[in-house]
Amino acid sequence: MSKIVFETPVIRIRAEKIRFPRVCPVCTAPARSTTRVTATPGRKEYISPSYRLGFTPSAKKRLGIQPPESRTFLVPVCSDHQYEGGNDWRFRSLCMCFNGILFSIVFFSTLIFGSDLSIGRGINLWYFGLLGLFIISLIGSVLAFRPQPIQDAVRIMGFDRGARYVWFQFKNPEYRERFIQENAMDVELVKWIVKAPPKS
Repeated sequence: MSKIVFETPVIRIRAEKIRFPRVCPVCTAPARSTTRVTATPGRKEYISPSYRLGFTPSAKKRLGIQPPESRTFLVPVCSDHQYEGGNDWRFRSLCMCFNGILFSIVFFSTLIFGSDLSIGRGINLWYFGLLGLFIISLIGSVLAFRPQPIQDAVRIMGFDRGARYVWFQFKNPEYRERFIQENAMDVELVKWIVKAPPKS
């Protein structure tokens, strides 16, 4: 077993007792709408989602894998930080497809460019333009895959066994204090935990 110490105590609270303050967790402005924050108790994280069994719908059906039970919390936010995941995932998918196409073009262009240099031909400026476009596309993908402000402000650290208690960490200290005041009778501050070894 290993001991994990938190620099800022983590908030532990019973899932059904949670009351979020009516302010935005990012900027603490008055909240005018809500955003869904979803987490799955006990889900293992993978470097690439494709490594996970049942990543595709066809694999889930073939292997008989049921979708895991998830916990969804409606977090009040201001209009500036309302997050809609659908548009975000569409943009990320578009970036991945565009990068794949550009990578293929740049790869074959590099072979042609190397061949031209080996036989003494001049440098083609179009190759550098294509390479610059590919670099810009990669930078755009990095920006697209950054966590949204609400995802960075409200972090679900984990769940107790049975997912009865949730462990929260808030980036904004003012919002954290308001959350503790709002749930003063139910909240518990945890400075450290002992992590059990993985099951063999």
